[in-house]
Amino acid sequence: MSARLITAGHPIQLENTLPARLNIASPGSEYGIQSPVVAQTVLFTEDATSTTHTGSVVIPAGSILLDIIVQSTVLWTDSSATLKVGDSVDDDGWFTGVELDATDLLVGEKLQASSDNFWGGKNGVYLTTAGRFGTTTGAGIGGTYTSAGIVTGVVSVTTPSGTAGRTYMTVLYAPTLEDRCLIKAATA
Repeated sequence: MSARLITAGHPIQLENTLPARLNIASPGSEYGIQSPVVAQTVLFTEDATSTTHTGSVVIPAGSILLDIIVQSTVLWTDSSATLKVGDSVDDDGWFTGVELDATDLLVGEKLQASSDNFWGGKNGVYLTTAGRFGTTTGAGIGGTYTSAGIVTGVVSVTTPSGTAGRTYMTVLYAPTLEDRCLIKAATA
């Protein structure tokens, strides 16, 4: 399982294309298999030519989306650089209009979909204080994927000129039982 890259214009770099796994014990889980959490990270890198930077993570059918975390390690030079995170139903369903130059996401800060304390006022329609975490239609209803889905981040830049900006989007999900068996077999 690796992050799937969808490019528009200029390709972006991916980091951690092999999923990191945290083995979290699941009392009473089928066949005594631990439930790993898969974390896949996409790195958006500012360049002086691209107006769009797109990165995606595929969520396999049967998986449960646990979190989406966005962090910057270097602010973007272009004051028009904005990020949105969504899916095929709503392209900014989780986060919308996040300015990456110094306004909304400073170095050391994070946006975190699973906690309303970390939305930064940039939450999309999928994040509500009523506890909804995902679309109400399509593959990922409430974060449970009945069919495969894709979480996509898009950084848009009006007039690209800088090369400094670095922003990470990390998607965490609990895979299906079948995927857990494959992970267990691969690590045994």
